[in-house]
Parts: sequence; C-alpha cells; structure tokens
Amino acid sequence: MAAERSSPSRLASRRQHNLKRTARAMANGQTRFSQSVLSESSLPQGSSSWHRPAAQKRACRTSVMNTSTRHDPYPVRKPFHGIYAHGVETRAGARIMHVSGQVGATPKGDLALDFQSQCRQAITNLQSVLQEADMELDDIVKLGFFLVRREDMDDLVEVRKEMLYGVRPAITTVFVAGLVSPDWLVEVEAIACAA
Repeated sequence: MAAERSSPSRLASRRQHNLKRTARAMANGQTRFSQSVLSESSLPQGSSSWHRPAAQKRACRTSVMNTSTRHDPYPVRKPFHGIYAHGVETRAGARIMHVSGQVGATPKGDLALDFQSQCRQAITNLQSVLQEADMELDDIVKLGFFLVRREDMDDLVEVRKEMLYGVRPAITTVFVAGLVSPDWLVEVEAIACAA
C-alpha cells in the first residue's frame, strides 16, 4: 500500500493540491505561516510575499500544509500502526470541517449487504464531502466509527488499512445497538482541518 500511495501520479496530484492550498492561503492574506520557517522580516528588503525565492516558497508551502501534528507518547501497536494516532493537534487558523455520519449507501441509494463494501462506500462518501471543501482524506484529524456487530472489527481494520493507511487520525470506534436503518452496518463521522 505504501508504494501505491507514493506513485508518481499520486505525488503529482498531491503537489498540485498543495499548490492550490498555498495560493488560497496567500490570497486570504496569510503571509506569515510559521515564525520558525518564514516571516515577513526574513524576506529580502523590497520583496513582497508574492515574490519569494524558490527556497522560501518551499518552506512556506511546507508550513501551510502542516496544519496538524500527530502525538504518540508510546508506539502504536499492530494492527493499528499507520492508521491511528493517540492524539492530533490542530494549528490555530486552520479551516475545520465537521462531517456528519456517512453510511454505506451510494448517492443513488444502493446498499451492499456486506460490511466491507458498506465501509468502503461510507469512506468514499466521506471523501466526496471533503472534496466539496477542497480537502482530502489526508486532512482528517478525527474519525468516529459506529458498528452494529463486533465481528466486523477485523474487517474495519482491513478497510482502514486499504483506504486510509498513513492518514493516522485520532480514532474512536463504538459498537451500537443499531443505526437509523436496520440495513446499515457502519456509520463514519469525521473532523478534518486544512489551510
């Protein structure tokens, strides 16, 4: 999975997304991204924030993208390594989106009968909501999963590794007596933050 996430097309797409975020932040007047990385006083005399040397632009872009930091005071054990963080700190000034619970039904209302398919669709639905706000799965800082059957926990971990490996949000998983529809097996809610 890690090799797939690092493919040239994935990296190019991520770079394009990062450039859009940086431009949006700068258009909104955000010119001091990180005192330790770049400040207006570090610009050459007479320079504007829009005409920075390439090295400073890279430093600026890096600082804008780091809107959250993962905190793990002790190692995350298997099977949750790579898909879980003990805590996630969000930087002041980040855009924050709270996503309502998403279920495994397609936008047309089709619902698979098995847990893994419903879970994949719920995460796909979550991704669609994030994209509407110019965010992506990597921007998730908190996930909540609601499952109706304990036997689906191993499948949940498998789907998370498949679709969310490397995201590492703070996670809460709760087993519930039921969801709104008796056919729903999983519901996923999220909080995401981005520059």
